[in-house]
Amino acid sequence: MIEAGETDLRADARSLSAAYDAADDGERPLNEAREVLDYVSDRPQVNEVGLIDARGIVVDGSDPDAIGELKEADGAIARSGGAYAGTEREAGDRSDDFEYVRALRLGGRRYALQVDEDASELRSQLSSLQRESLAWMIAALLLAIPLFFLIGGRRLSRLHRAAVERATRDGLTDLGNQTEFQEELRRASAGAARNGEPLSLSLLDLDDFKLANDRNGHRHGDALLVGLAGLLGNGRAEDRAFRIGGDEFALLMPRTSAEGAAARLNEIGLAAVHELGGVTLSCGVAQLDPSAADAETIVEEADAALYEAKRLGRNRVVCFSELEDAQIVTGARIRLFHQLLDGPGPEMAFQPIWELGDRDNRLLGFEALARPNTGDRLAPGDAFETAERIGRGHELDALCRRATLARAHELPADALLFLNVSPQSLGQDELTGDRLARTVRAAGLEPERVVLEITERTSAAARLDRVVDELTRLRTLGFKLALDDVGAGNAGLEMLRTLPVDFVKIDQEVIVGSSAGEAARAVLLAVISYAAEVGAYVIAEGIETDAMLEHVRHPPVRAGTQQRPGIQGAQGFLLGRPSTAPLTVPVDIAADRDALAGPVDA
Repeated sequence: MIEAGETDLRADARSLSAAYDAADDGERPLNEAREVLDYVSDRPQVNEVGLIDARGIVVDGSDPDAIGELKEADGAIARSGGAYAGTEREAGDRSDDFEYVRALRLGGRRYALQVDEDASELRSQLSSLQRESLAWMIAALLLAIPLFFLIGGRRLSRLHRAAVERATRDGLTDLGNQTEFQEELRRASAGAARNGEPLSLSLLDLDDFKLANDRNGHRHGDALLVGLAGLLGNGRAEDRAFRIGGDEFALLMPRTSAEGAAARLNEIGLAAVHELGGVTLSCGVAQLDPSAADAETIVEEADAALYEAKRLGRNRVVCFSELEDAQIVTGARIRLFHQLLDGPGPEMAFQPIWELGDRDNRLLGFEALARPNTGDRLAPGDAFETAERIGRGHELDALCRRATLARAHELPADALLFLNVSPQSLGQDELTGDRLARTVRAAGLEPERVVLEITERTSAAARLDRVVDELTRLRTLGFKLALDDVGAGNAGLEMLRTLPVDFVKIDQEVIVGSSAGEAARAVLLAVISYAAEVGAYVIAEGIETDAMLEHVRHPPVRAGTQQRPGIQGAQGFLLGRPSTAPLTVPVDIAADRDALAGPVDA
C-alpha cells in the first residue's frame, strides 16, 4: 500500500511540474498547478494536500487555513531533494494521518509536495498482519524455531533489503539518490583519507535541459536522463553514479586524481553528443583534500567548478584546482550564516550621495550599507556570498532591509533612501504586491523616496526577463529604480535597454579608466549619453580625489567633438564615508572638505 502511495506521489509530482511549465504568458504558473492539487485532494482516501517551499512555508494546498504555516521537516526535504513516507512528523499534526512527501522543482525553485491520507485502512491491514504473524509464530514455535528462521527470517531479510533499496534509489534512472550519495560520500572520503588514496568527485548536468523538455516533452527529457545514467554507469565497477536532483548527477571516483576524472568525463561528454542526439554536459571536478574537516568541502569545490563551466559557456569540464580565488561555502560557513540570521541583526551604515552643482551642491540621499554582525568569524562580503550560494540571499536581504527601515525616521527631509536589492529577493513575499509599499509607509516614508538598487554583477546571475518584470512592477507602485555598477560587465547595458531606470550608478573602474584610456572614456560617455536620452540621472561611484571629482563634473571629450552633459551626482570617500552615526544633512562638499573626508567608521 505504501509503495502504491509513493508511485501515485511520483506521478502527481510530474503532473504538477508539467502544469507549471505549461502556463501561458500572463498566467501565474502556481494557479495552473492548483488544478493538479485539487485533483489529488479529491481522492477518497486523501485528507489534505500541500505545496511547501524550501523555507518550510506552505504556499498552496487544499486547506486555505494551512497556507503560511511552517513545516520545517518538509522544507528540509524540499532542500535536499529527498522523499518521505510515514506518520506525521510536525507537532500538532493529526496522528491518524499517513504522510507522503516528495521533493520537486517548479520554475527552478525547490518545493515539496505533501499528501496526507487516512491511515485507518493501513492500520487495519497492519492489525490483521500482526494477528497473522502471531499465529504463524506460535505455529512455528510448535514446529521448530530453526524452521521459523529458515522460512520467515530469510523472507523478512529479503523484504528489508528491498525496502532499503527503494528508499535509496532514484525511481527513473535506478541510480543512487541524494540520500545514498551522502552516505557513500562519507564512506569513500573516510576510506580515502585513511588509506592516503585520491578521491575525485564530479557534479554535472545536461545543458539546456529545460529547453529540451519544453520543446520535445517530458518523455524525451526522461529518456535523456536515463541515457546519461547509462553512460555514467559504463565505467569502472568501483565508480559510483548518483542522480541528486532534476538533471543534476554526481560521479564519485575512488583512487582517481582530478586529472584522471576530467579525462573520463571528457569521454562521457563526447559519448553523450553522439548517443543522446547532440546533448552536451557541463562538469565540475574536485579532488578530496585529506586535511578537509568534512566531506562537504569537496562537494562545494565541485559545485564551484561546475558553476565556472557554465559561466564559460557550458559543454566543458572544469577542475576546481584551475580556479583562482574560488569562493566555496563550507559547512562551517553555513553554520555561521545560520547564527547570523538568528542573531541581533546587521548594523547599518549610510553613505551620502550628492547632487553636483556648478557652485554649490545639494544632498540627494543616502545609500544604506549593511555590516552583518558576525564578528571576525565571517566577513560581511563572505556573509552575502554564502547567502547567495545557498539560496538564502533573500533572507539576509530582508534582514538588512528591516534594519534600514528601522532608522528611516532619521532621514533628512526630501532626502532619498537607496536600498540594495538582490535578484533572489525579487518575487519573495516581502517584495510582492503592495506589501513593500505598506512596510515603507509604516516606517514613515513614501515609496517615491525609496530607490531600489539592482547591481549589474548580481543581475547577470539571474534571469534578466524575470528581473525586469519584477522591477517594472515595483516601479508602478511608486518606487524609483537604480542600476548599480554600470560598466563592470555587459549585463548593465542590457538592463539599460530593457528597464526604465531612474538612476544610473557608474562603476568606479569606469571612472578611473576613462581618465587614462580612450576605450574606457568612450564607455563613460556612451553611458552618460544614453542616460540623457532616456531621462536617467547619472551618479559616479567611488570618488576619492579632487581630480576624480573634477573629471566627473566635466568629462573630457575628443578634440573637435561636441561637449556632452556631465554627471549629475556622486558618492565616495572624498564626499562622505559610510557612517553608523545618526543621519543628518552632511556638510556641503565645497564648504568643508576635511570634515567629509574624516576617518572611516569602525
